[in-house]
Amino acid sequence: MVLLKFFSLFISRIFIYWVFLKIMCDFFDKNTVEKVQESDRIKNIPVVLPSMDLNEFEDHFEALVHMPGIDPAEASVEIDSDVLTIHAMRLVEDEESWETLHREFGSCHFKGKIEIPSNVDKASIEVFYQDGIMRLVFNKSIPSREKIQIHLN
Repeated sequence: MVLLKFFSLFISRIFIYWVFLKIMCDFFDKNTVEKVQESDRIKNIPVVLPSMDLNEFEDHFEALVHMPGIDPAEASVEIDSDVLTIHAMRLVEDEESWETLHREFGSCHFKGKIEIPSNVDKASIEVFYQDGIMRLVFNKSIPSREKIQIHLN
């Protein structure tokens, strides 16, 4: 009877910790690890949400994305319906001349999305990459003063 009581208490505590961890992982999306299934080469590489800032200046916007160790030529930047999406891959290969005992800087797939203002000129994007920071510069678009007629039926 004591063993059954101990077992039920043990199971209930494990369940509480599991629920807590699930809630925390859902709340802090940066800690969730997805698996990329695009090809055998990049299978089981964790997806990382890069840190992103969006700054507004007088005549332009600037997005800063922290993605250390990527090849900028392999990065992909897309805008769809005022959402900026950035994909990049960092592949770290083991050297044959040494044995890695501990690794914190490994391969990962950066995938980030940020909503951009609607007054961005999407055709004027400039992209720079230096010291692990991707900098995207967007000019502000001139607001159109077109008159739109709406016909009621």
